[in-house]
Amino acid sequence: MLMAQLRGKLPTEVWLGSEDLLTSAVFGTLKNLSPSVIAALLSRVQPLKGSTAPTVSGPLAWHFWPWWNVCEPDVVIEDAETLCVIEAKLYSEFGEDAAAGSQLRREWLDGLKVSREKGKELWLVAVTNHAVIPADSIRRQLVKSEADPSRVCWLSWLEIGRLLRELGDELGGGWCEDLLDLLTRMGLAPFDGFGEAVGAALRTPTRLPWADRVFLGEERPKMLGFGRVIELVRRLSVSSEISWIFAPAPTV
Repeated sequence: MLMAQLRGKLPTEVWLGSEDLLTSAVFGTLKNLSPSVIAALLSRVQPLKGSTAPTVSGPLAWHFWPWWNVCEPDVVIEDAETLCVIEAKLYSEFGEDAAAGSQLRREWLDGLKVSREKGKELWLVAVTNHAVIPADSIRRQLVKSEADPSRVCWLSWLEIGRLLRELGDELGGGWCEDLLDLLTRMGLAPFDGFGEAVGAALRTPTRLPWADRVFLGEERPKMLGFGRVIELVRRLSVSSEISWIFAPAPTV
């Protein structure tokens, strides 16, 4: 699936805003790398309280979208001592269910039951595209869960990109480069200036729309950030409004 996204074999409207495809591409690739890579990534999480991060070491067991009692976490990673539940979000909010309760609350409670049965320590990691930890949102999700805030953590997609950039070709096989390419096209890679990011988008066969110059009608150009522009494209791609949002910039 990752290669289909990178080589333009899937329409951008299919994958550009899909958190499931993003989760599959990123964590599905990390699953096939050395356990030290996911260990390094988890060491970068930010807990709601304190500074301790989850630690894992191989061999690792990976589970994608397992169905538990009242929830379906995106990814579960476990070793002999730790069970780490990952809930990944792109543009959507954490789920709310009037009957079963908030999404993170359900994942904590179900995860606690599973971890206790296995004699392991539970960690819950929320991955989002925020620039800083959305602490209030996470705390609201955990009301009446009695979750341990020192073991509920947050990780940014940008931080995943930073790790991939630091690793570079260290692992061989081009895995880091491919994932970083995907994150760049989705506006989720660490910012290195508009020239490099736009250049990468223009090189993609599907020619992502946010790579073009953006001019909002007769107003002065606005810097919306790639994440916001991509979200606008995702929401308006089937609307006539797209014709004026992405109108060509005037020639000076």
